[in-house]
Amino acid sequence: MQPKNVGGGLSISLRYRGHRIYMQRHVGQVVSVGWQRKPVTMEELTLWTWGGNTAILRNLMQEALNAAATRKEDDGLSVFVLDIHSWPAGWTKTMTKPPRDKDSVVMQDDTMQRVMADAQCFCREVKWYTTMGIPHRRGYLLHGPPGNGKTSFCQVLAGELGWAMCMLTLSDTELTDSSLAQYLREAPMKSNIMLEDIDAIFVERGVGKDRPGGKGISFSGLLNAIDGVAAQEGRIVIMTTNHREKLDPALIRPGRVDVEVFVDNASKSMAKRLFLRFFPGKELLAQRFSHLVPERELSMAKLQGHLLKYKTSGDEAVSAIPELLTRHVDTRLDTMTV
Repeated sequence: MQPKNVGGGLSISLRYRGHRIYMQRHVGQVVSVGWQRKPVTMEELTLWTWGGNTAILRNLMQEALNAAATRKEDDGLSVFVLDIHSWPAGWTKTMTKPPRDKDSVVMQDDTMQRVMADAQCFCREVKWYTTMGIPHRRGYLLHGPPGNGKTSFCQVLAGELGWAMCMLTLSDTELTDSSLAQYLREAPMKSNIMLEDIDAIFVERGVGKDRPGGKGISFSGLLNAIDGVAAQEGRIVIMTTNHREKLDPALIRPGRVDVEVFVDNASKSMAKRLFLRFFPGKELLAQRFSHLVPERELSMAKLQGHLLKYKTSGDEAVSAIPELLTRHVDTRLDTMTV
């Protein structure tokens, strides 16, 4: 394949499945597109071959489209945030990161597999929801002590589904009931919309306690945005909280929250599995490590931080457990004093 400049454009000859195909590229004028008036250089590609059969060109174009779609899927996990302080306001893609390995988040028993299976079933049953007259939406509530992987699990779920993650901060006083509903409708298709620390936003159906003058969204506005008549379908809403008991029953009723997942502190079996991720094959050390870790007392974040500190030596990680427990007790006493 040797490109040549022909008539102000770039001409390329290539062989595809035994056929000679010619392609010419012409660069056009610069135009401004989109709300942001971004300058884009227009281009025109012309393909031709000898003979009257156009199937070879159609096959080539289809393979190119399939390859482009595959590359897009392989780009990784897309993370969007809602930016309402720029113009135009809306969802902004902040990064694309490799999907997180599901084994990197250690949860109790079959919790991970159970939620994954439920979400995958939801994605497959679009026609069933339509036939039954049920809005194609799914809601999850992850609750439990902080530092046990609620947000990390959301990343894993999005990666497994091949969906995007949309991070929504409800505490922004510039949000209104109508704008929240609009932004949720405009969220990218096939996305997990995350509402973190939902308990910190509303207190007894009032506006957030830290909002001066009652600005921001109302409780009824949030409910309507999640599952009102005009709410978007084909998406998943994931709420996280450290205090489920503070949530209004109307927020977590079926239809708004369909699956609840309790994400607790580390059990002995979870501590063992986490240790083996840092030190594969060290079964005896992992057993000793889990034996020294009290049941449901330490968060997974604390255990992971401890193992990171001693990541070069499993023996040191085990022998230093008493120091970790001492620091944990001192921290709890300080918190109680305050």
